[in-house]
Amino acid sequence: MGETYEPEDFLLTSFTRAAAVELAGRINVPRRSVGTLHSVCYHGLERPPIAEAGALMKEWNGQQIPPAWRIGTPAASLEDGLMDQEVGSMMGRYSVARAACLPAEHPSWEMTRPFAEQWSAFKKDTESVDFTDLLTRGCDELPAAPGDPKVLMIDEAQDLTPLQWRLVRQWAEGVERFIVVGDPAQCLYAFTGATPSELLHPLKDGRERLLGTNRTYRMPRAVHRYAEQWLRSHSAPMCEGRTYAPRDAEGRVRHIGATWKAGEGLPGPWEVLDEVTRNAAEGRTSMVLASCAFMLKPLLMELRASGVPFHNPYRLTNGLWNPLGQARRGATSILDRVLAFVRPSPIYSGNTARNWTWGDISRWASILQARGPDSVFAAHGVRARLTANAGDASRSRQTVQLTEDLEPLFKPEAMDALRELDLNWYRRSVLAKYGSGIEFIIRVLQRNGPEALREKPRIIIGTGHSVKGGEADHVYIFPDLSTNAWRDQLEGGTDGLDAMIRLGYVMMTRAREELVLAQATIPHLTMYL
Repeated sequence: MGETYEPEDFLLTSFTRAAAVELAGRINVPRRSVGTLHSVCYHGLERPPIAEAGALMKEWNGQQIPPAWRIGTPAASLEDGLMDQEVGSMMGRYSVARAACLPAEHPSWEMTRPFAEQWSAFKKDTESVDFTDLLTRGCDELPAAPGDPKVLMIDEAQDLTPLQWRLVRQWAEGVERFIVVGDPAQCLYAFTGATPSELLHPLKDGRERLLGTNRTYRMPRAVHRYAEQWLRSHSAPMCEGRTYAPRDAEGRVRHIGATWKAGEGLPGPWEVLDEVTRNAAEGRTSMVLASCAFMLKPLLMELRASGVPFHNPYRLTNGLWNPLGQARRGATSILDRVLAFVRPSPIYSGNTARNWTWGDISRWASILQARGPDSVFAAHGVRARLTANAGDASRSRQTVQLTEDLEPLFKPEAMDALRELDLNWYRRSVLAKYGSGIEFIIRVLQRNGPEALREKPRIIIGTGHSVKGGEADHVYIFPDLSTNAWRDQLEGGTDGLDAMIRLGYVMMTRAREELVLAQATIPHLTMYL
């Protein structure tokens, strides 16, 4: 570049939180200077209420509206790209039409008009905005990028929608350096209106574009060679204008016989389970990927049954992929409750072991059975009293005495279990909806010790879309396509085929040391890895 800039002079944005997290980890800039475009606008607009989330979403869904008008749980959080999980829903269609800046005569507008009118009235009445409004208001109310950066860098630019391109080009007018980084072969969000062609549109004189990169910091030679051969053999046009070298390591690509599910003639995911568990024990990270979330369920069930920690740091809102995740914004997670329960144990809490406080009691006791014969409490209203104690600042940190304070509150058999810090009793005594989560945490605790609950898991589970921008030492891919995905590919012609190829390419290129390709369960429903 030539010029010297301070860390606070940068604004680094990316389409997904996964890529933003990776950027934040590799570049020494303040955390507030890195994020998705949605989150940057959200904070720049002083955090307006979001109609598509939380209480407002429930209020909208609770109205007398057609089922297709209801809002699905976002596939990701505000930091994650913001897309309604039900892409075929009315909200999904309406959001895509807006993000793609479709012309007025496009049938999507007439199709969504009744919904849009009622949705707009709802937002006006509740003084809230939806996710797309963050971008449109950003275009109208944020003429310059928040924080007045001197350098604006757009990563994963191949996935930006036309609306997002409008915003970043507007912000580019007010910065000294505008850097666009992307790879057309990694465009995964064409269904939102994204198109790699935007990457190739001219920038103003003096602006820089990095199409791909000169060298990858991630892939070794073997993985790079395999991924590029896969891309060129299926879609040579996507390789035009992009060349980059691997990092200086050989790496490895290999095939294994495992399949995502077991059945007649299908070996199942056991080999993958054994390998990722061994990798974790040896301090190496593994990423297991599939094109659809349901293809990960058999492996997830085995990991849970075995007490093996796993997560998806790029989709923290997905509880199935993050069973050990800490709750956000002051909420209490299941892990918080289990750790509060074992707080007095030197075995599980180490140097932090101490007697319970009323705050601890409230955390682990607030989900215990309180009604009927299964109630663990000695009287009605005990759980409410515990919550009140925890909310009282003068009592929350006050140490609890077992005999004096707890015996009047719990049944005798419960007191016996509490004196023993009986984790199995705790699992059996919680409300049914918490049982599975607590059972997994207890298995991790008993199998691997308390450190396993505090350390970052070394196994990442997710779909190819969910980990875009992420990486791991070893990447395992189940190559199957769902029937719907296969149909979409056939009906989509060249575009459908290219979308499948790009998804496979993105999954392959997450590997830092080794790429491991599993077998398809149905030969023709596969990405042909």
